Amino acid sequence: MSGAKATFPQKLFAILNTESSEVLSWDHGGKAFRIHDQDTFCVDILPRYFRHSKFSSFQRQLNLYGFQKVHIGPLAGAYYHEEFAKGDVAAVHRIKRAVRSADEDGGGDNDDDADDGNRGGVPSSKPAPDLGAATGAPPWNLGGLYDSSSGAASASG
Repeated sequence: MSGAKATFPQKLFAILNTESSEVLSWDHGGKAFRIHDQDTFCVDILPRYFRHSKFSSFQRQLNLYGFQKVHIGPLAGAYYHEEFAKGDVAAVHRIKRAVRSADEDGGGDNDDDADDGNRGGVPSSKPAPDLGAATGAPPWNLGGLYDSSSGAASASG
């Protein structure tokens, strides 16, 4: 990475591609990822990549970079970002940290990963996702991996 510090998404991409799939792994064809063993993830993996071992700090970074936790369907419990996919390094470099105002930040407790190297992010201009309450479908298109008629993942992933 030519001397520049890796951003949070770049570190996460490296973690998913090098660490044990028993602790965390890509899910459904690499469109989302899942943490299987939170304790091992916090004790063994987080401190090697970040200056903390708190899962809450990791989740905060996910939120600041626009990752969404899936709450419905077969991907429930996984994390998703439309630019974050297995094998797509170029897309990972396009993920920017959202700019937050002092009012949003609360002006106090700042436990984010200070060494993530990306302070000039851009806010998302996308509207809030449709949560698909009527159909039970997830709020994004995972490349046809979710069959909204049956509420199940398709066999192609």
